Amino acid sequence: MFCSNCGKPLDNGSVFCPECGTRVNGDDNNFMEKPAFPDEESEKNVCIPETENENSNINDQYIQDDEQEASTAEISDDEELSETPPPVEANPDSTFAESGKAFAPEENLNTSPEQKNPETISQPELIKNGDKYDTMTIPSGLSEHDQSFSRNNDQQQNNIPGLHPVFNTQPAFDNGIPVQPQTPPPFIPSESVPVQKSSKVGAGRIIGASAVSVFAVVFLIILSFALCFKFGASGKVIKNRIENLSANTLLSAEFEDDEISDNIYKTIGFRSITHGNATEADFKDFLVKSNMLSFIGENAENYAEYIFNGKGKDPSIGASEIKTDFFKANNDVADEVFGYTLAKDDLKLIQSRLEEENIDDALSVKEWNKKAGFDLKNVSYILSYITLGVFLALIIVLFIWIAIIVDKKGRHIMGFYGNILFISGIILFVSGLGILAGSAIAYSITGNVIFYLIQNVLLMFGILASAAGAFELILGIIFKKIGKSKKKKEKTIDLIKQEAVPAYN
Repeated sequence: MFCSNCGKPLDNGSVFCPECGTRVNGDDNNFMEKPAFPDEESEKNVCIPETENENSNINDQYIQDDEQEASTAEISDDEELSETPPPVEANPDSTFAESGKAFAPEENLNTSPEQKNPETISQPELIKNGDKYDTMTIPSGLSEHDQSFSRNNDQQQNNIPGLHPVFNTQPAFDNGIPVQPQTPPPFIPSESVPVQKSSKVGAGRIIGASAVSVFAVVFLIILSFALCFKFGASGKVIKNRIENLSANTLLSAEFEDDEISDNIYKTIGFRSITHGNATEADFKDFLVKSNMLSFIGENAENYAEYIFNGKGKDPSIGASEIKTDFFKANNDVADEVFGYTLAKDDLKLIQSRLEEENIDDALSVKEWNKKAGFDLKNVSYILSYITLGVFLALIIVLFIWIAIIVDKKGRHIMGFYGNILFISGIILFVSGLGILAGSAIAYSITGNVIFYLIQNVLLMFGILASAAGAFELILGIIFKKIGKSKKKKEKTIDLIKQEAVPAYN
């Protein structure tokens, strides 16, 4: 049996140590489990508070240890080695000794595995190797007692109801690897956030988009008609259509309440010019057998190319050209039909009679410009490919602008696009249908030569206008249907959201 204070051997019945006077128990096992270190080694021991009340006295204990270290500084190393018993690891569950001395830390980092377990160390080994256990090395930073103390505090705080768990963020020094701080998971509320309804387009945006739509309709109509005129009423197309006309039907059509052939016959006084050799029927037969349609077709082509495409010089013709290029060129037909050849004086008389009827002004492009108020040749700029490209670009820009104004809402975009295409398409389709069917109906009712010419000469333009108008009309209807469908879906979704999301006050 040994003294727990100085390590001197004691008799089995001793109550106090004869060397230092420390009260000892006679239980050897208790002595082995709870050894106490001498006072001079107290500076290397760390106090382990066992209760929450002792936590506040940690700083006082460190101050007492510093004073004790100063009082025992005079003891030599030889005396320490000779009088200090080997330290044995204290039980973490044990309390302070009666003398108030601090116990050893839970675990010495510099001891061997055999030294960490006091149950495997025999008493003779302690006596023999006691001088090797007189000191212990505490690593820099937190000691094992500090780490154990921190863990004990965390466990005690975790056991307190009503407090959040404490996560230890102190670095571990036993393996040299710092422990990453553990943070609690973020708090996620269980209540769902109400879903907001889709923002509606205001009345101001609708009005602005409607104003832009008007310009889009105008430009689209101009573009559509220009394309139809360019490809359906060009000079070559008009010439071919005139040459394919029925001369007899054309001359039989009414003009100023009379057949066109009889009207011409009376206007130029053809009976007197031929000295009574040509009757009205003969004059009509003469016109049918002549190159009348080719003559009209060639001149119509020149007019169309000059106005629509800006090609060539002024194509205007007058009485002089009609006298020379038609009547003189068809003198052989007159001889065949009338049995009379038109002389030079007869041709001059025909020219003077036509001039009296202001035929020159009626066929002059300059006079047309005066009546129109602008040069008709400028129409060629509208029908040029560059201008058509500009119109197409403007329409695309207006369409994009409408989409931006309505805040890119699909149902509004489809609705405005559908209205633009629908309006333009129906105007174009009605125009084409009017040329094809309307002029035919009007000609059958009135028999006017104008309706006959419109129906036949502008046939290709009417077909193109009807086809393009029908395409735009169908496309506009499709867009409007899509817009209405999107509107119904949005209303259905809003109703579902209102039913699914609870009302919030």
